[in-house]
Amino acid sequence: SKFSNPWCYENYLQARAMRRGQDVRKQLVSILDRYKMDIVSAGRNYKKVQRAICAGYFMNAAKKDATEGYKTMVEGNPV
Repeated sequence: SKFSNPWCYENYLQARAMRRGQDVRKQLVSILDRYKMDIVSAGRNYKKVQRAICAGYFMNAAKKDATEGYKTMVEGNPV
């Protein structure tokens, strides 16, 4: 890793969260390599990042159902 626990503490970051972020990035790079896709940065265009995050969470969105607890928004499966 390119960061240390003391550095994270001094910068008010959680080292565990940083390691998890690195792990997610490695997984994404591996998937892109497998499908021979280029890694393209969004730069400072935060809208692209926001849209990607929202698109990923949408499939997991659920609403409260009076009889079954919660149901997914997309397929209506109880969770």
